[in-house]
Amino acid sequence: MVTYLQWPQKCYLILAVISQQALSIELEIANHGSLIEDLIALFKVLDPIFEIIKPNDLRDVISDEGIK
Repeated sequence: MVTYLQWPQKCYLILAVISQQALSIELEIANHGSLIEDLIALFKVLDPIFEIIKPNDLRDVISDEGIK
């Protein structure tokens, strides 16, 4: 319960963990000339975040927020 005094929702706690653990992520992606190449580059950049928060956990956070 003490956790919820600092972070009122689970998503804020997870964002705090990500910001502490993945400080060196550069989110600026160069234009590679095709959507597929741009998406591949984006997911390579985001990979450290997916090492911290697994896809099932991310799904749970999104469902907690009522986003469908």
